[in-house]
Amino acid sequence: MTRWIQIVIGMILLLTIGTSVYADQKVLIVHSYHEGFDWVDQMNRGIVRAFPQTGYELKFHYMDTKRHSDETWKQNSGKQAMQVCQTFSPDIVIACDDNAQTYFANKLSRQPQGPQVVFCGVNADPKQYGYPNDKANGILERPHITNTLRLAKSLKPSIKKVTILGDQSTSSDQIMQYSKTLKMPVHIQDFATADTFQQWQAQVLQANIDSDALLVTLYQTIKASSIESRRLPPSEVMAWTVKHSRIPILGLYPFTVDDGAVLAISASPMEHGYLASRMAMDILRTNMKASRFKMNTGVEGLIMFNIPSAQRFDIHIPTHLLKMSRHIVQRSNNQQAAHIKPNMN
Repeated sequence: MTRWIQIVIGMILLLTIGTSVYADQKVLIVHSYHEGFDWVDQMNRGIVRAFPQTGYELKFHYMDTKRHSDETWKQNSGKQAMQVCQTFSPDIVIACDDNAQTYFANKLSRQPQGPQVVFCGVNADPKQYGYPNDKANGILERPHITNTLRLAKSLKPSIKKVTILGDQSTSSDQIMQYSKTLKMPVHIQDFATADTFQQWQAQVLQANIDSDALLVTLYQTIKASSIESRRLPPSEVMAWTVKHSRIPILGLYPFTVDDGAVLAISASPMEHGYLASRMAMDILRTNMKASRFKMNTGVEGLIMFNIPSAQRFDIHIPTHLLKMSRHIVQRSNNQQAAHIKPNMN
């Protein structure tokens, strides 16, 4: 009988060891924004592409702080992400964009028993979040502002004064701060921000008077008015901007070109997702501290054009630039815009 008990215990131990050896490693991906936002969806494509189909269990969580940008929501969404992390008990966490760092990941990285963190899409100075540290490292995002302005000026030399305009979101604020550190190829007439649609309209009309082009950062958190917290649909904000702007509109992201900006050189969200995932896998494989790895900056710039918007301002785009571009809007929004997206493999 004793021998039989020993055999049973031995089998249980073998099964337990086997399970721990072959169990999938758990990866929690926490996004600052929402599923369906193009930046997030493209980042997810990079993440999924990086991880092999077996050996890892991926869980995605969305803090939704682009559509809900009030401070109470951000605080609560950070707490909810922490609860999801505690329940899921991941081996590592990938935290995407700045709000995920502010309200979740930087706190997690200071927990002695918590998982390591790999960040991506971070616009702020990483020191603001206490990065890098023993348990956190990753990929910085630096928007291609000077290259976008150089491209615009090369296509329309009369562009000499530019207003940079954005909403008052965390990401837009970080872009503005970064912009002020750059040596610009044109004169920056104003670094303007708006919280309400009325403020936004006033800034656009002012740019018509004193600038040769308008560079739009982000416009996803513009409020309908000062007395209500409802956010206007971003496409609505840009539709008005395109209609009333008498100067070319430039952007930094694909959705801005989709919404009517003449051109943009965008950071690649797919690159960010892919590089962060590769770092996460390397940390899991080597069991090394995150601080042992090199913090990197995304380098890929995706050239994008909106043909009808360019034609409106008599901007001719040479064939060689069209061949280099990754995203072309062929028709205006009211003609059901068609996109050409060359293979990104």
